[in-house]
Amino acid sequence: MHQNDKIILCLGTNVGDRGRNLKTAVSLLKRHGIRIAGNSSLYETEPVGFEDQPSFYNIALQVSTDLSPEELLSTVKRIETVMGRRESAKFGPRLIDIDILLFNDIIMENETLTIPHARLRERHFALRVLADIDGDALIPGASMTANEAYERVGKEKRVERLSSKELKGVL
Repeated sequence: MHQNDKIILCLGTNVGDRGRNLKTAVSLLKRHGIRIAGNSSLYETEPVGFEDQPSFYNIALQVSTDLSPEELLSTVKRIETVMGRRESAKFGPRLIDIDILLFNDIIMENETLTIPHARLRERHFALRVLADIDGDALIPGASMTANEAYERVGKEKRVERLSSKELKGVL
Protein backbone atom coordinates (compact mmCIF):
# COMPACT_ATOMS: atom_id res chain seq x y z
CA MET A 1 0.00 0.00 0.00
CA HIS A 2 1.23 3.46 -0.79
CA GLN A 3 1.59 5.30 2.52
CA ASN A 4 1.01 8.78 1.13
CA ASP A 5 -2.01 8.08 -1.03
CA LYS A 6 -4.76 10.67 -0.63
CA ILE A 7 -7.24 9.05 -2.95
CA ILE A 8 -10.67 9.69 -1.47
CA LEU A 9 -13.90 8.19 -2.76
CA CYS A 10 -17.35 9.25 -1.58
CA LEU A 11 -20.06 6.59 -1.71
CA GLY A 12 -23.75 7.45 -1.52
CA THR A 13 -27.04 5.57 -1.76
CA ASN A 14 -30.70 6.32 -1.12
CA VAL A 15 -32.55 3.46 -2.84
CA GLY A 16 -33.35 0.10 -1.24
CA ASP A 17 -31.24 -1.28 1.63
CA ARG A 18 -28.72 1.55 1.88
CA GLY A 19 -26.38 -0.29 4.25
CA ARG A 20 -26.30 -3.37 2.04
CA ASN A 21 -25.70 -1.20 -1.05
CA LEU A 22 -22.63 0.37 0.58
CA LYS A 23 -21.36 -3.01 1.78
CA THR A 24 -21.70 -4.44 -1.74
CA ALA A 25 -19.89 -1.44 -3.25
CA VAL A 26 -17.02 -1.77 -0.74
CA SER A 27 -16.74 -5.48 -1.52
CA LEU A 28 -16.65 -4.81 -5.28
CA LEU A 29 -14.02 -2.10 -4.86
CA LYS A 30 -11.81 -4.58 -2.99
CA ARG A 31 -12.37 -7.23 -5.67
CA HIS A 32 -11.08 -4.75 -8.24
CA GLY A 33 -7.81 -4.36 -6.32
CA ILE A 34 -8.71 -1.09 -4.61
CA ARG A 35 -7.31 -1.22 -1.09
CA ILE A 36 -9.14 0.57 1.71
CA ALA A 37 -6.77 2.43 4.01
CA GLY A 38 -9.31 4.38 6.04
CA ASN A 39 -12.87 5.60 6.19
CA SER A 40 -15.08 8.36 7.52
CA SER A 41 -18.01 7.85 9.80
CA LEU A 42 -21.28 6.87 8.14
CA TYR A 43 -23.74 9.74 7.69
CA GLU A 44 -27.39 10.10 6.78
CA THR A 45 -27.80 13.20 4.65
CA GLU A 46 -30.59 15.20 3.09
CA PRO A 47 -30.63 15.18 -0.71
CA VAL A 48 -29.13 18.11 -2.61
CA GLY A 49 -30.65 19.55 -5.77
CA PHE A 50 -33.67 17.29 -6.24
CA GLU A 51 -35.18 17.23 -2.75
CA ASP A 52 -38.26 15.03 -3.19
CA GLN A 53 -36.45 11.76 -2.51
CA PRO A 54 -35.26 9.67 0.47
CA SER A 55 -32.21 10.60 2.55
CA PHE A 56 -28.80 9.27 1.54
CA TYR A 57 -26.24 7.22 3.39
CA ASN A 58 -22.77 8.66 2.66
CA ILE A 59 -19.31 7.48 3.58
CA ALA A 60 -15.83 8.38 2.35
CA LEU A 61 -13.05 5.87 1.84
CA GLN A 62 -9.36 6.58 1.65
CA VAL A 63 -8.06 4.10 -0.89
CA SER A 64 -4.85 2.99 -2.50
CA THR A 65 -4.65 1.75 -6.06
CA ASP A 66 -2.24 1.37 -8.94
CA LEU A 67 -4.95 2.64 -11.31
CA SER A 68 -4.72 6.03 -12.99
CA PRO A 69 -7.52 8.52 -12.25
CA GLU A 70 -9.21 7.62 -15.57
CA GLU A 71 -8.91 3.88 -14.88
CA LEU A 72 -10.31 4.39 -11.37
CA LEU A 73 -13.26 6.33 -12.81
CA SER A 74 -13.91 3.54 -15.32
CA THR A 75 -13.76 0.96 -12.52
CA VAL A 76 -16.19 2.78 -10.21
CA LYS A 77 -18.62 3.40 -13.10
CA ARG A 78 -18.47 -0.32 -13.95
CA ILE A 79 -19.21 -1.17 -10.28
CA GLU A 80 -22.18 1.21 -10.29
CA THR A 81 -23.53 -0.50 -13.42
CA VAL A 82 -22.95 -4.03 -12.08
CA MET A 83 -24.86 -3.06 -8.93
CA GLY A 84 -27.81 -1.95 -11.07
CA ARG A 85 -27.43 1.81 -11.24
CA ARG A 86 -29.20 3.31 -14.22
CA GLU A 87 -28.99 6.84 -15.54
CA SER A 88 -31.57 8.95 -13.75
CA ALA A 89 -32.52 12.55 -13.23
CA LYS A 90 -29.62 14.80 -12.31
CA PHE A 91 -29.25 14.69 -8.51
CA GLY A 92 -32.05 12.10 -8.40
CA PRO A 93 -32.31 8.87 -6.39
CA ARG A 94 -29.34 6.54 -6.64
CA LEU A 95 -28.85 2.88 -5.87
CA ILE A 96 -25.12 3.67 -5.62
CA ASP A 97 -22.98 6.66 -6.46
CA ILE A 98 -19.19 6.50 -6.22
CA ASP A 99 -17.39 9.81 -6.71
CA ILE A 100 -13.66 10.52 -6.75
CA LEU A 101 -13.24 13.49 -4.39
CA LEU A 102 -9.43 13.66 -4.41
CA PHE A 103 -6.66 11.79 -6.19
CA ASN A 104 -3.46 12.72 -4.39
CA ASP A 105 -2.44 16.26 -5.42
CA ILE A 106 -3.79 15.95 -8.96
CA ILE A 107 -5.80 18.79 -10.46
CA MET A 108 -7.46 17.85 -13.74
CA GLU A 109 -10.54 18.63 -15.76
CA ASN A 110 -11.68 16.99 -18.96
CA GLU A 111 -14.97 15.81 -20.50
CA THR A 112 -15.31 12.82 -18.19
CA LEU A 113 -13.41 13.62 -15.01
CA THR A 114 -12.74 16.60 -12.76
CA ILE A 115 -10.38 16.26 -9.77
CA PRO A 116 -10.87 17.49 -7.12
CA HIS A 117 -14.57 16.68 -7.60
CA ALA A 118 -16.28 19.60 -9.34
CA ARG A 119 -18.78 20.26 -6.53
CA LEU A 120 -16.64 19.23 -3.56
CA ARG A 121 -16.37 22.71 -2.04
CA GLU A 122 -20.15 23.26 -2.39
CA ARG A 123 -21.24 20.03 -0.70
CA HIS A 124 -21.57 19.99 3.06
CA PHE A 125 -21.84 16.18 3.18
CA ALA A 126 -18.79 15.62 0.97
CA LEU A 127 -16.63 18.00 2.99
CA ARG A 128 -17.90 16.41 6.23
CA VAL A 129 -16.80 12.90 5.20
CA LEU A 130 -13.52 14.21 3.77
CA ALA A 131 -12.76 16.11 6.99
CA ASP A 132 -13.49 12.91 8.96
CA ILE A 133 -10.71 11.12 7.11
CA ASP A 134 -8.18 13.97 7.20
CA GLY A 135 -9.33 17.43 8.20
CA ASP A 136 -5.87 18.83 7.54
CA ALA A 137 -5.74 17.50 3.97
CA LEU A 138 -5.16 20.35 1.55
CA ILE A 139 -7.69 20.47 -1.25
CA PRO A 140 -5.58 20.83 -4.41
CA GLY A 141 -6.10 24.19 -6.07
CA ALA A 142 -8.18 25.55 -3.18
CA SER A 143 -5.49 26.81 -0.77
CA MET A 144 -7.52 25.45 2.14
CA THR A 145 -7.83 22.29 4.17
CA ALA A 146 -10.87 20.03 4.29
CA ASN A 147 -11.72 21.47 7.73
CA GLU A 148 -11.44 25.07 6.47
CA ALA A 149 -13.63 24.31 3.45
CA TYR A 150 -16.15 22.56 5.71
CA GLU A 151 -16.35 25.61 7.98
CA ARG A 152 -17.07 27.88 4.98
CA VAL A 153 -19.74 25.81 3.24
CA GLY A 154 -23.48 26.34 3.76
CA LYS A 155 -24.89 23.86 6.25
CA GLU A 156 -28.60 24.17 5.59
CA LYS A 157 -28.90 20.44 4.78
CA ARG A 158 -29.02 17.81 7.53
CA VAL A 159 -25.86 15.70 7.81
CA GLU A 160 -26.22 13.30 10.74
CA ARG A 161 -23.48 10.94 11.91
CA LEU A 162 -24.84 7.43 12.41
CA SER A 163 -23.73 5.07 15.15
CA SER A 164 -20.60 2.98 14.81
CA LYS A 165 -22.93 -0.04 14.99
CA GLU A 166 -24.44 1.03 11.64
CA LEU A 167 -20.96 1.42 10.18
CA LYS A 168 -19.91 -2.11 11.20
CA GLY A 169 -22.52 -3.49 8.82
CA VAL A 170 -20.92 -1.61 5.91
CA LEU A 171 -17.17 -2.21 6.29
